[in-house]
Amino acid sequence: MLTVALVTANALAAEAIGQLLDETDLFRLVHSSSTFPDEHEIVRALRTKDPDILLLDIGYWPRVANLVAALSRLQLRVLTIGFREDWTAGQQEQFAHAGIKDLIREPFSPRDLERVVYEGLHREHPITNRNILSFLPAKAGGGCSTVALNTAAALANHFQRKVLLLEGDRRSGVFSIMLNLEAHRGISGALQEASDLTELSWRGHIQNVYGIDLLAADPARPGPMPSWIQYYQLLRFAQDRYDFMMVDLPEEHISWDLSCQHQTEMIPGS
Repeated sequence: MLTVALVTANALAAEAIGQLLDETDLFRLVHSSSTFPDEHEIVRALRTKDPDILLLDIGYWPRVANLVAALSRLQLRVLTIGFREDWTAGQQEQFAHAGIKDLIREPFSPRDLERVVYEGLHREHPITNRNILSFLPAKAGGGCSTVALNTAAALANHFQRKVLLLEGDRRSGVFSIMLNLEAHRGISGALQEASDLTELSWRGHIQNVYGIDLLAADPARPGPMPSWIQYYQLLRFAQDRYDFMMVDLPEEHISWDLSCQHQTEMIPGS
């Protein structure tokens, strides 16, 4: 899940948005204010809670302009999304100049919010490791997993690169069969804990084989269908720890629907 801080002067809006976030499995509200605090208070809250997203009511723009300027100077990692009923092209330019590039019209749905968050995160905080390689088979049983495994092993052993290999098909478990590995927490566990991964928990998910860190699948425990947010957070955690991240995809892409637009990109950043 992505953590969210909410700041608005409208108590009814704060309650409605809080309920909306609670009904999704993508966002978790960690801070809510139904009055505009001074900039020191909100900065303290953001530093303490360290949210991924700040939902900021910009319907009262003169009252929040100074707060936005203060947040821009601090260069926090949080993605700020401004919301109000409507805006003109001139106002949008004014908001963007102040540092709020992502806007959403109120009232909004979980899908509306997801779309804006998706675009904002991939623009402002993209996966910076460009050595993400995906292996997509033409058909099942074509040897794609073997190619992915051998490529990863060659990079790790012949070129001394640090390599992470992910088994993208949670129902398969082909690597465990090929390498005679016992059941492990693997890819499903890592995805479920993607927002809270630590060095210690990471070691509980991966297995090191032939010099490769492997996130294998366990078909007996595939876990729930993951979201793009879980893959994004997993890759963001791992990107600075590996020279190469390699994904063995199933024969069909997993897709999800964002406002009638089917995203065929299984792994954001790949």
